[in-house]
Amino acid sequence: MRTTLTYLAFLFIFLQCRQQPSDKGIVIKSYYDNGKLKDSITLNTDSLKNGKCFYFDDEGDLDSTVTFLNGKRNGLKSKFFGEYGVYTYNYINDTLFEERNYDTLNRLIYIAPLDVNNLPKTTYKLLSNSASVDKIKGDTISLITPGLPSFNRGLNIIGATFRNLKEENTYEIRTTKQIDSSKNVFILVKIYDRWIGEDQIPTRIDTLIIPVK
Repeated sequence: MRTTLTYLAFLFIFLQCRQQPSDKGIVIKSYYDNGKLKDSITLNTDSLKNGKCFYFDDEGDLDSTVTFLNGKRNGLKSKFFGEYGVYTYNYINDTLFEERNYDTLNRLIYIAPLDVNNLPKTTYKLLSNSASVDKIKGDTISLITPGLPSFNRGLNIIGATFRNLKEENTYEIRTTKQIDSSKNVFILVKIYDRWIGEDQIPTRIDTLIIPVK
């Protein structure tokens, strides 16, 4: 009886965790109870994680990948969120030094830390090519800050309302009653080196003053 139990235990472990030789070491694969692959991990000769390791959800879809060097995260970790895109985390010797988020079109939408000092000042362009916003008709405005991901930016608008358009960083602009006293629309472009929370102070603020006629 004991021999049978020992054999079954060994068989269970073998089925749950299978080893395959690799040029870079041993690849160990484990599986969920439903038979789907759970992870595929490469170990070096010291039995430490080494190289790119793969992790899956219980439906067999890729959840994340992590690059290791001698047991420590060293390189890129990628976390896949389906319709929300991909989040990446870059490590050196198990210490996180950069985070990036990409949307489903692989556009960079967030980076931390962001090198704010090397960003050019924000400029704008009106679709009408006018130097001012028409008080009655409004206009379409594009905000231009090369190298600034959208999730590192916040906006405050005085004297007008904004409506997001499909094109990135492009808005429909309409003046409000506040415009009567100033004759200008003020746009405060708040730039963050990283996003912490609603009450944080921007790293930099670019102020745009747009005349209204």
